[in-house]
Parts: sequence; structure tokens; C-alpha cells
Amino acid sequence: MTSPQQPHELVSGTNTAPVVRTPLLPGEAAPRVLTDSADVVSYADERLRAAAAAVGGGGGGGPPAPADAPHPLYPDDPQQRQQVRELEEQFSRKLGVCTRVVAYQYLFQDKQAALDVLGQRQPPAWCQQSALQPSDGSASSPPSTSAPSPPAPMASWKRGALALMYPMLKKAISAGLRVNEESAASCMQRIRKIFDEVGERLQANGGQYLVGDRFSAADLTFASMAAVVLMPPQYGAYLPPLDTWPEGFPGAELRSTAAGQHAMRMYELHRGLPRRGQAAGQAVAGGRAGSGDAGTNPSPAASSRL
Repeated sequence: MTSPQQPHELVSGTNTAPVVRTPLLPGEAAPRVLTDSADVVSYADERLRAAAAAVGGGGGGGPPAPADAPHPLYPDDPQQRQQVRELEEQFSRKLGVCTRVVAYQYLFQDKQAALDVLGQRQPPAWCQQSALQPSDGSASSPPSTSAPSPPAPMASWKRGALALMYPMLKKAISAGLRVNEESAASCMQRIRKIFDEVGERLQANGGQYLVGDRFSAADLTFASMAAVVLMPPQYGAYLPPLDTWPEGFPGAELRSTAAGQHAMRMYELHRGLPRRGQAAGQAVAGGRAGSGDAGTNPSPAASSRL
């Protein structure tokens, strides 16, 4: 068995989907490298099931699991499991594409905001080691008691290079995702439709979770795909605060819906304040990388840029 404290390594250099290198497990020739978000979620489910079995409730007539034991991301009930899979697919393939199109359509209206998101305020923390943990702290690996390493600002030459490359990056992203006014308007219609459907499903299911009575991969995927139009503070990479986006950005509108409130609540309940994200990004931009209090005093540039 792998030591529960053996870390999982984030090895991606991107700011969108992490690439996870797993610990070397018995019977495996080499660690697994997970490059698809669905594979990462499935692996997290495996780890949570192993953790639950270790503390009881793993089936086979053993003792029931404690109330605070970690819960899998996919239900055991076959029908509920299928529902989660279908929702996960819908959110990943439809909602995720549309939210990115809308976010870039508004983001590209402000060059500095776009540079911030593309890298200038992104702490270089994706290569740090990080253990997968449920939000309640009852995990296969205990929560770290040490303070996270403060982020370091992007080197000046990299900032300059990113600024020079910005026109090419903007053109490539716009072409790849078809980012334009017409496409963004069409995507907003789809986003509103999916948010309405999510709100109806929540109401029918008691208002707490999308499937069953526990947090599942459906809730995780919806919150993740909706994040770039909602700006939750707990998001794992830097996003501009909601009140700094250009006029017309739909974040406030979508936050006010039942679906938007659900996504924000999922971040509050199931993800702690990140080592990287808005607060860490503001610390980088404010030159406070060595202060160790990323997130307490946003830089003036972050609060008054727009």
C-alpha cells in the first residue's frame, strides 16, 4: 500500500486543466499521468473509496463508516451513477466550452486583464506537490499543518515576452474557441438554459446536490465549468474579481440564479481558500511574494484597474 502521505504531483504548466502524476502503486510499473479532467476525477474517486474503506464502511459486512468519513464522487446506486456521468459529460462538453467563450469575449476587451489571467498574475505553483483531500479534512492524507509557500512573481523578462506574444495568443485562442460577439451571444443562451435546467434539478432534488444527497462529480464538474463566469474566490487560478470585469459581463446575473448560488456554495463547502488563485495572484502583482500573507491585502492594481 502507498503511504497515505505520499503526494500527488501537479505537473502541468497550464492554468486550465491540471496534469496529475500519481504515486507509484503496488503492481504498477510507473506512476500514472492523468491528462484528462475526467480521469483526474475518477482517480480522486478511487482514492476516496480507498480512504473510506480504511476507516470503515467499505462494504463486506464491516462496520459502518463514521459520519465524517470521505465519500466517493460517484454514487454506488447504478441509476444515480449514470445520472452523474451524463451530467458530467454535459457540463464538460457544453457548459465548459460556452463559459470559456463568454469569459474570453469580455476578457479580451481589457489587455492588462487578459495578460493577468494568461500568466502575469498566475503564481507558478502548478509544479508544486499537492495531496488530494476532501473538503472536510478527513482524507486519505492528513491536512498539512505548514503554511503554503508564498508565490513568486513572474520574472520581468517573462512578463515582457508574454506582452509581446499577446496579439498572437489572442488570435489563436479566438480562432480555436471561435471567440466573437455572435458566438458569445449564442453561448450565453446555452449557459442560461443549462443554468435553468440545473436550478430545476436542484429544486426537484431538495436543493442541496444535483444527484442524491451528497456532493458528487456532477456538482464538482458544474461548479468547475461555471467558475469562469462566476469568479468564486476559492478558484485555483487567478481570475479578476467580479467587479473589475467590463460592463455587460454576466457574472452578477448568473450568480443570482439558483444554479449560480449552488456553484458558489460548492466552492465554499468543498474547497478551501487556495494556495493559488485571486489572493495569491494579487500578492504576485503587488510584489508581496515574500510576505507570507497572500490574500489579505489586494494590490491597488487589482482593485482599481477598471
